[in-house]
Amino acid sequence: MRTWIFGYGSLINRASVRHTLADEAIGEVVPGRISGWRRSWSNRVVARGRTGLGACVEAEGRINGVAIELLDPDFAALDLREAGYMRERVKDQTLVDGELWLYTKPDGMPASAEFPVAVSYLEVVLSGCLALGREFAVEFLTETPGLTALMNDRAAPVYPRRVPLAADEIAAIDDLLFTHLPEPVTRPLRRR
Repeated sequence: MRTWIFGYGSLINRASVRHTLADEAIGEVVPGRISGWRRSWSNRVVARGRTGLGACVEAEGRINGVAIELLDPDFAALDLREAGYMRERVKDQTLVDGELWLYTKPDGMPASAEFPVAVSYLEVVLSGCLALGREFAVEFLTETPGLTALMNDRAAPVYPRRVPLAADEIAAIDDLLFTHLPEPVTRPLRRR
């Protein structure tokens, strides 16, 4: 039976996945959606003073992401990367043939001024989404609640699996953020 992990955040970005898994450990990658789950900015990392993504079961929910085939179904490296999350099997999925898993964070709190979302993390996620198309990235932004505060850490990135981006990629991400998020959230990114 084939084994897959569903990436709904930084695992959407292939370069970010390479921080954890070698290319020869990865098989097919299938973009798509799973139903019965809700993604939100709700994983407060208190020790680091910021908020990441989480997912939980929600009957009417639906999230986009990528199913990544694991050629060696040993989850040790991914479990270490996703410490603090629980790995759960996605039941009744039709995205791929085989067992599909994802990392969940069922209880959480939304981002806040005290626990903002690091731009370096958001850029990893959005650059992965943009590689799959602008609509995919817009769907991610508009269907993921809880992004209420940003920390502009571009000058000194805090996200450990940051992926360097070209100026045009940063401009495309800023365009998405300025178009789809309210001004108070994007204020840290606006040039004075």
